[in-house]
Amino acid sequence: MRVLVTGGTGFVGSHAAAALSARGHDVRLLVRSPEKVGPVLEALGVAVADVVAGDVTDAASVRAALAGCDSVVHAAALVSLKRGDEEHLREVNVGGTEAVIDTALDRGADPVVHVSSFTVLAPDAGRIRVDSAVGRPEGAYAASKADAERVARARQERGAPVVIVYPGGVWGPHDTNLGEPTQGLRFLLGGRVRPIPRGGFPIVDVRDVAAVIAAAVEPGRGPRRYLAFGRYVAAEEVLRILAAATGREIRPLALPASVARAGGRFADAINERLPVQLIWGSQAVAELFSGVTADDAATWSELGMTPRPVEDTLADTIVWLAEAGVLPVRRIGKLSSRLPRPPS
Repeated sequence: MRVLVTGGTGFVGSHAAAALSARGHDVRLLVRSPEKVGPVLEALGVAVADVVAGDVTDAASVRAALAGCDSVVHAAALVSLKRGDEEHLREVNVGGTEAVIDTALDRGADPVVHVSSFTVLAPDAGRIRVDSAVGRPEGAYAASKADAERVARARQERGAPVVIVYPGGVWGPHDTNLGEPTQGLRFLLGGRVRPIPRGGFPIVDVRDVAAVIAAAVEPGRGPRRYLAFGRYVAAEEVLRILAAATGREIRPLALPASVARAGGRFADAINERLPVQLIWGSQAVAELFSGVTADDAATWSELGMTPRPVEDTLADTIVWLAEAGVLPVRRIGKLSSRLPRPPS
């Protein structure tokens, strides 16, 4: 099948393109910056020559990209915590989702895969399921993702072949845009004592999410939903895993909820006013304390997959960070033995 991937230079989108290519699909990318395609995908061992320059908010770009495609994976999204970006977030995340899904369905694409997030689901007694109601999360970005979810569900309710994938917190190597989990991992490896909020979060490997997306590209099966939540890990356990992987001493300095929330508000204020993106903003802190859990066993069972252990995901990411020059080699301890040896 020829499969269009939007957001193909992003973290999930690039790995999805690689997974689709590995399954024998012909992959086309709709991207705003074609010059990024080569460096991002070559690092994953994939060469995609079929690239359309454009934007999901531009109807002509979407139509041109979908020409001749059998299926589409919509992974493009705008991530911003800046004040004043509310309208742009809705334009890209809601309007873009509507444009891609509806144009694809009008052209007979089957399936149309929408990459959502576990954060759009309203927990019931602390748990989420694929049939959980769509919540009303705080913040313009989270709200726009929830409204994009409503767009996808409305098409499912009409019987359209729309597939929704709900990843948990996506971690893993080759995050060239250095998203929040990757920045967080770099911070946690920055010293012997690390301040960290109490609580926890789900960790799922980006390569496993990509495998779920690629496996979902199967026509004739109608609307479906897949939860790829991963494993819920306490924040302090993450530090224990990092210490074991690197052989370094890394001890947690647990922050009380009041301190963590105040820090989150401070990070939001900085992110809104300056051209930086501090981790542990109020949305991330809220997720840490939410305690939301899920059982995604049905996804892995149906698709015949076994998700990677969190320990492997974190170790692989640490090694990649050092290889990419983002993390000093001295910070990765005994994992430095996995780095390529310079030619003699």
